[in-house]
Amino acid sequence: MTATCDLIHLHHPAPSSALSAGIRRASAEVSSALGEARGRRATERLRRQAVQAVDELIDALEDINLTGRGRQQAALTPGMLLRLEVEAGRPLPAKVSEARTPVRLHSALLDWQEELLDEAVPGRAAYAVMDHEQWPSETDPGISRLAVALRDWALAAQRHQDPNRGQP
Repeated sequence: MTATCDLIHLHHPAPSSALSAGIRRASAEVSSALGEARGRRATERLRRQAVQAVDELIDALEDINLTGRGRQQAALTPGMLLRLEVEAGRPLPAKVSEARTPVRLHSALLDWQEELLDEAVPGRAAYAVMDHEQWPSETDPGISRLAVALRDWALAAQRHQDPNRGQP
């Protein structure tokens, strides 16, 4: 027994030029969006890399400062700043490149790290923790017992982390 199959040929008209143009435009928009997304990811990666490079040098300087050599210019390794500039992928701020002791470099790097973090996470300023002097007190109108309890808990946590905080 032989089976036969009749093929049905459907005629598809050639796409109109307007349709083709629309497809090309949509394809170009998708390609553009993908390129922009790749660019944003690359920029974010470079920003994180800069923050990480500064953070690693800050850690190294903290170790130097803890050994008591923080005020000695000789404690700085000649290639530290050059390596940082390469790893951060951007020029060093003047305050960083002009620092002559580990203590001053540490301070300059903390300032630069703040700038890098602000650049990497633009909305982070909205999450800044208020200084404890700015917190409301129990006598402020409208302060709830919950807010007072939260404030007291946060202050206790700060004292636990730094027992000398708030000591004259």
